[in-house]
Amino acid sequence: MKVVEYLETYAGKKENPKFGLDRKNPFFIYFDPPSPHTPIVPNKEFLGKSGAGDYGDFVLEIDHYVGKILDALDRLKLSDNTLIVFSSDNGPETYCYERIKSYKHYSMGDLRGAKRCTWEGGHRVPFIVRWP
Repeated sequence: MKVVEYLETYAGKKENPKFGLDRKNPFFIYFDPPSPHTPIVPNKEFLGKSGAGDYGDFVLEIDHYVGKILDALDRLKLSDNTLIVFSSDNGPETYCYERIKSYKHYSMGDLRGAKRCTWEGGHRVPFIVRWP
């Protein structure tokens, strides 16, 4: 995974000023995976693992990779000075209604609407912040 490779390669190394991460100074990494947008194609190791179909497996895969980044920050002793922001771009896609019927998975909770709707279920998103 490129983000983890970058952290492991450059954390604490100042010999390359363009890429070196000095633990004393802030740096910015933007991790923007294309999933879980269409096409919904989770990697084989995640297929059937979520209990919520291919889309759920894709979300589980994102969780796995975010976990790898957090583990790398901990291992490299960068967590104590790192702000992590996790969010999404919109509410669930309109085919979420099929998932509700098939898996009883209400990704918008009890809110009305889905992506491209004016109701809250279409534009409320997860927003998680971790700060030491």
